[in-house]
Amino acid sequence: MIAKIREGFTKEFVILCALGAFAIFSSTMSKSPTLSLFAKFLNASPEEIGLIAAASTVIGIFTNLTAGALSDLYGRRALILAATLVFASAPFLYLFITNVWQLILVRVYHGLATATLAPVLSATIADMFSSRRGEMMSISSSSQYVGRLLAPIVGGLIISLLGFSLSAFHRIYLVCGLSGSIALILALSLFWFPTRKSSTTQKRRVLENLREVPRHEGFLSVSSAQAALYLSMGPVETFLPLYAQSLGLSGLEIGALLSTQTAVTLFTGPAYGRLSDRRGRRGFIMVGLGVVALSLVLLSFSIGFSALLLVMFLYGSGMTMALSAIPPLVSDLVPQQVYGTSLGALETIKDVGQTLGPIVAGLAVGFAGFFGAFSLVGAMIAGNLALLNLGLGKRVKKRGQASTPKGDA
Repeated sequence: MIAKIREGFTKEFVILCALGAFAIFSSTMSKSPTLSLFAKFLNASPEEIGLIAAASTVIGIFTNLTAGALSDLYGRRALILAATLVFASAPFLYLFITNVWQLILVRVYHGLATATLAPVLSATIADMFSSRRGEMMSISSSSQYVGRLLAPIVGGLIISLLGFSLSAFHRIYLVCGLSGSIALILALSLFWFPTRKSSTTQKRRVLENLREVPRHEGFLSVSSAQAALYLSMGPVETFLPLYAQSLGLSGLEIGALLSTQTAVTLFTGPAYGRLSDRRGRRGFIMVGLGVVALSLVLLSFSIGFSALLLVMFLYGSGMTMALSAIPPLVSDLVPQQVYGTSLGALETIKDVGQTLGPIVAGLAVGFAGFFGAFSLVGAMIAGNLALLNLGLGKRVKKRGQASTPKGDA
């Protein structure tokens, strides 16, 4: 088993994994646990905090699909370079922020980075692997989750040492800038990536792909699950730090809570990916959504660090199960020449959910407090689960032993 896993660890794959880890560490620490606490420091209201958290994902709605399609047309390297340039530059802009609207503008710019990198990196892994696509995508995601795991802990530690102060926030963003710069250096080493020359016919084909991808059977049903999952992630990343702070938890404890979900994904994601390759994707998606909905409702009743830690472990388990199956299922459903476009479309639909999540939760916190916000989002996930079950029906079945990997299609 170990020897089989090592077969995929080429130099190229390792560079991509390291690049993703540093990039995601940078972007995650800029928002978790930092963003909502920094916004509160700037005297933002709950509704404004929701808008601030949504700002970076709004831009993703328009960027993900475009980036994926451009990578199909011109190659992956140029898009990866563009994304890492934003990762390297955006964190330093936070040092000059003095009001809420400046923070919103910087978040919009910062959102370009993840919105561009996510679909292109997934498409690159899909290009490199076929029969082990779910496993290798999960390993790539796990490398990113190393950064996502460490980011809240490091950010929380800095806040614990320096307090909820401007100095602490500035130190955090300097570390984010350093990590983003390392990602840019790694991207510059991708000289071996093939470039593509685009003809008028190819450009026309890409436009046709943009229209055709949503029509592939099961695509919209599966991508709605991704949107639902990220609908929940927005409120958790944005308002859990404020909820935990209201309970008297320290910055380090808040960081540990936010890292719990990431730790679960890091250590179990590749295993779930392998299982979805063998057993089919649909069951993992359905069960994962149900567990996420349950954990959000339980979060509303949790008081104290231990209870919150247990619920976040449950939340992370549900997220990991579903997310280990969704991207490889999408690449199972569509032909290889539209991997970038289809995964970009998936990211776009995901960002619709991630954008709505903190906005809905911000309004709910203003009217009904944290209890009402978490319960409302949990109920929305449960409703989506029921609709998804009807939408998928029997359209998602196990694939045979063709040139595509085992799984659902």
